[in-house]
Amino acid sequence: FTSCQLVTLQQGCAVTTSNPYNSYHGEYCTGITTVSNASMSSIQPTSIPTVYPVLPSTVTCDEYTASYTNFAGIASNVMNCTVSNVCPGYQITIGNCGAGCIGDQAISLYNGDELLDFNDDGCEGQYLLCSKLNYVYSGSSCSDLTLWQGCWQYSSCGGIMTIEYSLSTHS
Repeated sequence: FTSCQLVTLQQGCAVTTSNPYNSYHGEYCTGITTVSNASMSSIQPTSIPTVYPVLPSTVTCDEYTASYTNFAGIASNVMNCTVSNVCPGYQITIGNCGAGCIGDQAISLYNGDELLDFNDDGCEGQYLLCSKLNYVYSGSSCSDLTLWQGCWQYSSCGGIMTIEYSLSTHS
């Protein structure tokens, strides 16, 4: 075997009519069947399995108000929210497309100093100026990310961002 395979085992009783001492009279047979493959013992995993934390349910950041953040890019003026335990293949959806959105929001998602994603005006309808982003994390290990919550240019804004975790259907 070089990979997992499905094997079908059919069991039953055998009767040979050429042997005069062996006759079948509607009786049943029993036994133990062992399936083994000596070559399987030499196959080793290609990598060590990674144990990921259980996907959190939907969480919210603390309510924020901000101003003069220049598209959520001025660190001293934004409100930070930690996006915890994001693992490779997780999709996170972060947004505030509802009644809690105040003003013209802008959000930036960081892993340390690396900007991963940015959104300004990601919602629809009456909440068009509110922010929402979808991001699939492709890092090599689980990490805590930081959401910078701010506003468009130099306006004032606020709200409560919701973070939803799911497994990405894209690799």
